[in-house]
Amino acid sequence: FYECSFEVMEKRILERAKTSGRSDDNLESLKKRFDTYQQETKPVVEMLEEKGMIKKISAESSVDEVYGKTKAILEEFGDGFFKISKELETELEDGRQD
Repeated sequence: FYECSFEVMEKRILERAKTSGRSDDNLESLKKRFDTYQQETKPVVEMLEEKGMIKKISAESSVDEVYGKTKAILEEFGDGFFKISKELETELEDGRQD
């Protein structure tokens, strides 16, 4: 899971907006995305964290640093990563049926 403060995301989005041409590269859209994350995604992340099923990576570092940390975590899991992913998928699907 990539962690990044609102302030860093804001800075990056506004910088990207200078050249991206994307209509959603603006502060209003970022606030909506961040609110959606807080309401819908964060509870899932917290549940997975409680179960020890999540690794956190600061996304506030350089692209190369984030890539290196991501690669190292995936290598830790090895083939087990796909087994965990399948178990999680099943658990989430079961939770939706309740």
